[in-house]
Amino acid sequence: MSEVDKSQLMRYIDIEKEIQQLESQNVLKNYEVRKKAAVDVAETIKSVEITLQQLSVQTKKEKADVDNLQKQKSIGDYLKSEADYNIQLSREQEEYLEARNKEEVARQQLEDLKKQHSDLQSKADEIKGPAGQLEKLYEERDSLLSDIFGGEYGSEKENLLEAQFDQLMDRKQRVGVAHYKWTNARILLQHAVNQLSHSVQKWTELGKIPPQECTIRYNVATETRNNNIAAIQNTRSCTRYLGDKIEFPYCKEEEMCTMERATQNIYIDMQDLQRYRHAHQCYDITMRRAAALLQWFDNVIQNTIQTDLKKVTEEARKVEKELRAERIKLIRDKVAESGGDVKGLTDAEMMPGLKGLTDGFSKADQTKLSDEDMDMKGIGITRPAPVGDDHNIPDAQQHEMHPPAPTPLPLAELAPQPCEQDLFGDISELKEQYKKDTEEFKKAQDLNKARMEQGLQAKLAARRHKKK
Repeated sequence: MSEVDKSQLMRYIDIEKEIQQLESQNVLKNYEVRKKAAVDVAETIKSVEITLQQLSVQTKKEKADVDNLQKQKSIGDYLKSEADYNIQLSREQEEYLEARNKEEVARQQLEDLKKQHSDLQSKADEIKGPAGQLEKLYEERDSLLSDIFGGEYGSEKENLLEAQFDQLMDRKQRVGVAHYKWTNARILLQHAVNQLSHSVQKWTELGKIPPQECTIRYNVATETRNNNIAAIQNTRSCTRYLGDKIEFPYCKEEEMCTMERATQNIYIDMQDLQRYRHAHQCYDITMRRAAALLQWFDNVIQNTIQTDLKKVTEEARKVEKELRAERIKLIRDKVAESGGDVKGLTDAEMMPGLKGLTDGFSKADQTKLSDEDMDMKGIGITRPAPVGDDHNIPDAQQHEMHPPAPTPLPLAELAPQPCEQDLFGDISELKEQYKKDTEEFKKAQDLNKARMEQGLQAKLAARRHKKK
């Protein structure tokens, strides 16, 4: 076994400090989340590209039908059946308008998805470096401890504390990732609620604009459409962000499909009073259900995820403090055993290097969004496209642009919260594995003690035999 000196202890402290900073950012799990989200969006892009191609073909077909009807009709036939001709032409023009709007909706969705993918991929690439750095620090720390203690644990206490800490850290990372994902998804949902609310407001305004004001009506309808598209995209991104295990109680995919179909028919709906009212009802119901979903999110985040995160953080902090203190004590003892000078290695004298170390490293408050998260970088938020040449259309995130949200539902009327396994994964499996590992370790320790005692008894018996 090589000799242990003061420099190894100081390096251990430096490594732990670097690990502390990176672990507080949960870089490993966050990198996995961003990477998976980017892959999921890339798959969605492929699907939308195929749909857009099909819609483009359909739009050309509908346009050709309108052109052919206008070209092939003779003056004589037109005069004989003007009413029938106009009805048929109107029907063909409506079909063309609907097909063209569907294509524009899909094209805008594709552009939004590509931007979202770029944001997510950029953020994943940004986190990849720190995640790799943390992995290297773990390897260096393991190698250093292995050299100091000859490939074994410094003590039985260190082994037990490390196993307990690993189990708590795994849980903490899972809960931390859940908090990270839900708070980011909530930002997407908040935008969707505001955009839907703005759509309802603009669609209500449309009903008060005289029919002869065609340009104004078209622009208002387009602004409504663009906010609907952004809201649908943000809601779907919110769903994708949380994964398949979380089932939304409101604004499920079938509801979003209904909203999407209504948006595709918006220019036809604006021309008929009955259809206009039906569309208004669809937009309003969707907005209210999105607001209920946002309330449900807040309930899950505040009353489950944040509570669990705070609890496991405190538990991990206590065990971590004991583990770090035990390792420092053991390394200090090794320095003394190697004949090294341990003067200047007391906690008081090493305080500058130990500051924050023996108090635990889990002090980062992960129950709040960081400034970067609040800045919404890398989340992939979809904003409504500008109308016409107006590239400065304000986003519906601004509160003055939309009416107040619906009255919140009483908690008793909200849908039940997801179960722990859906939120954090199979935590019970971690607990069972820790229990199993601890029991096996204790059995091994007891067996070693028994063997040592047997060997000692054999030596004593041999010694007594020689005396005879």
